[in-house]
Amino acid sequence: MNLKRKFFTLLFAFGGISALLAAYSAHSILGPVSAPVAPAGPVAPTGSTGPTGGTGLKYPIKDREGDFVTDMPNDPFYLKDPPAIEENVEYDPQTGMYVLTERVGGQDVKPPTYMTYDDYLKYTEKKERQEYWKERQNAINLIEQKNLIPPIQVKKQFFDRLFGSSKIEIRPQGNVEMTLGANVQKTANPNIPIRNRKTGGFDFDMNINVNVIGKIGDKLQLGVKYNTQSGFDFDNQIKLGYTGDQDDIIKVIEAGNVNLPLNTRLISGSQTLFGIKTQLQFGRLTWTSILSQQKSKKETLVIENGAQKQNFELRADQYEENKHFFLAQYFRDQYDYALSGLPNIKSVVNITRLEVWVTNRNGTTQNVRDVAALADLGEGVPYSNNVISTANGDSRPRNEANNLYANLVSNPSYRFVDNVVATMIGPSFNLQQGQDFEKTYARKLNETEYTYNKQLGYISLNAQLNPNEVLAVAFQYEYNGNVFQVGEFGNQVPPDSNATSKVLFLKMLKATSVRPTLPIWDLMMKNIYSLGAYNVSNEEFRLDIYYNDPGGGLKRYMPKGCLEGDPLIHVLNLDNLNMNGDPQRDGLFDFVPNVTILTQNGRLIFPVKEPFGGYLKAKFDACGSSNIAGQYVYQQLYDSTKFWAQQFPEYNRFVIKGTYKGTNNREISLGAGNIPKNSVIVTAGGQKLVEGTHYTVDYNLGRITIIDAGILNSGQQIKVDFENNNLFATQVRSLLGSRFDYRVNSHLNLGATVMQLSERPFTQKVNIGDDPIRNTIMGFDVKY
Repeated sequence: MNLKRKFFTLLFAFGGISALLAAYSAHSILGPVSAPVAPAGPVAPTGSTGPTGGTGLKYPIKDREGDFVTDMPNDPFYLKDPPAIEENVEYDPQTGMYVLTERVGGQDVKPPTYMTYDDYLKYTEKKERQEYWKERQNAINLIEQKNLIPPIQVKKQFFDRLFGSSKIEIRPQGNVEMTLGANVQKTANPNIPIRNRKTGGFDFDMNINVNVIGKIGDKLQLGVKYNTQSGFDFDNQIKLGYTGDQDDIIKVIEAGNVNLPLNTRLISGSQTLFGIKTQLQFGRLTWTSILSQQKSKKETLVIENGAQKQNFELRADQYEENKHFFLAQYFRDQYDYALSGLPNIKSVVNITRLEVWVTNRNGTTQNVRDVAALADLGEGVPYSNNVISTANGDSRPRNEANNLYANLVSNPSYRFVDNVVATMIGPSFNLQQGQDFEKTYARKLNETEYTYNKQLGYISLNAQLNPNEVLAVAFQYEYNGNVFQVGEFGNQVPPDSNATSKVLFLKMLKATSVRPTLPIWDLMMKNIYSLGAYNVSNEEFRLDIYYNDPGGGLKRYMPKGCLEGDPLIHVLNLDNLNMNGDPQRDGLFDFVPNVTILTQNGRLIFPVKEPFGGYLKAKFDACGSSNIAGQYVYQQLYDSTKFWAQQFPEYNRFVIKGTYKGTNNREISLGAGNIPKNSVIVTAGGQKLVEGTHYTVDYNLGRITIIDAGILNSGQQIKVDFENNNLFATQVRSLLGSRFDYRVNSHLNLGATVMQLSERPFTQKVNIGDDPIRNTIMGFDVKY
């Protein structure tokens, strides 16, 4: 397309030039200037036989009849006059007229024309107006080219010597948004006092996205990148840098977000530092020093025989929260029994239909509606006192398990959006919002956004829920040939009727308030852990559980009591089968896909709901060591929030360790996202690979793709060193160091490195194995 456009452009230009030369030739413009000017219009040469007589052209080219002011051609195919024609306007004081002339080489090519003073004013006004609008057509580009803050000139000699120039430039870009409003709510409920019927307050919101580039002279630069909506603190960058000339001793001084890349393989630098960096040069010696805080942690993984093999280590308190939920208390109560006879699942339940609704926070407009989520819906043993169970001891979840659902659907007005909150907290139900129910505007999740176990009755979300989001479901299941339902599906209740919006009544799995004393807290599963792996295979997969004994280190069994000597992997019901799936212990982890492990996204699932809490205590009680169970059982992990449970490090001593091997040869998962750029180093057989040639890196998803198949087919060990800054806030790491490079000649370089890394935890309660370090490393290297 571009080639065709250029061809037609050249064709038109060539045709226009040819036509202009023909016109000039026809009217003797290029001939002897002393000849009389020919009359306007085409002149037919003698003997012409063309269809139009004069020129022989089907569409003849005519010269303008008047002057260049009053007779400008409007046809876009007429080219402008060439620069050789001099167009002048001169004032004749004798006649009081303005004379318009056109000359080539000082000789007139057209007879002069005359304009009065009024005509000349109209001409100049029209010309200035056209030029003005032409300038305004390019106003946006002019604004973008110019800085919001004009350059500042400092006329001081020392300023010019210090910064290399006397000009100061500041270029801000971005936007600042502020929302001011008020939120007022009126509740027309006669049971509420008058002063409490109207509530409200101011609503403020602010969003800042700024990118500032400042420059003082040619040596000092300032860069600021700040966004209030960034998901991570390390996305906001600030850097002040001074760069010296080639002959200056001070080469570089940087403050803010800096890095320290090192050429040595034994001592590696860091890409995510915050502090001060200096680089000095004394002849052939270059001295680089840094004083900073490290915002990341060095990690390493190894790929052997063309597949990813990585070690993992987890503590008991690192379960995935707000992602996995039981659908009802019944499924939680039956969980341990259903998995007690692996590989068979002791369950007669089969979930056939499921809808999942989550608070709409991302502005989705499809599959959205108002919902009312109730904690006691479908529960045979409800929590609220005003709801009386009518199940006669039958704990199977269904809408008829208690009279809550029957009372809700008994009055059609209870379903109206404007009445539902007042009805719930009114005397008819006497429910508490945030505890017994939540009313929210929700969106229905797609089937690709979650998975669920049909026999065990729990769901797993792909994305973690925020604390202020509500999770509610409606589901159907078969039980011994009978079909039961909990909640309402979207197609069973139309959203609108008689211009009145209706809500869906759903089973609530998560509320906006976190209260571990409520039964809904038990619906969140706390026995699923992420291994940070994808496409995990059973080949060379190893997993074991250890107890970190303060007096004896890591042990595969409990140090005291009747469980001493029995491996924890068997105590916690993870070793009951052999490699063939027979019910016989072999000392290895029972790799049962979709039951004890999710192979696709690398999730470890304990076959008991409280492995380090109630289940472990029951094991101590069963063998007669209940008196010492309180020294080891970590019950706070299940009865409290994760933050509160972490305040008891004396119980948080269980460690899950092992290795896994991925099945996708080309893709390597780093087990973390938002990897700092340029921090990934890949080597094969000790040889450093080149990014873009041998591999590519997706720093946002934390994945490496090997694009050179010969590296994988060679069978060499592939080693990946990278920096993980997702969990840097757990400890403050201070990094001090210096690097010396002495260039003997263009072939030989001598180097020395000294670095000190020290850690300081935020709290004095430190987990065993996470003790702060203070290490110093020194090295010497030669490069030839």
